[in-house]
Amino acid sequence: MTYSVDFGGGNPHMNYEPNSFSSLKEAAQSGKPHAPHVSGNLVREKISRTNDFKQAGERYRAFQPWERDELIANLVGNLKMCKADIQERMLKNLTAADAE
Repeated sequence: MTYSVDFGGGNPHMNYEPNSFSSLKEAAQSGKPHAPHVSGNLVREKISRTNDFKQAGERYRAFQPWERDELIANLVGNLKMCKADIQERMLKNLTAADAE
């Protein structure tokens, strides 16, 4: 059995966005935006205070020392193959989760 999907010339392995490989892009919005009425309008908005890295940091700090070492070794091994800008972004995200 063969399974194939038309990715429009993009990299089929980059199925998330944003990414730095100019792969798949979100389709342009078409039609009228959907805003159902429930005693007022329901809208999508960013919340004013977010902590996108708290849960990841708590999880990392809950690991045993050997688990942390193993995780770091795996991340380093995989990030070695990435471009420098991706490595820098990952380090920024990981540092935001835990300064160690």
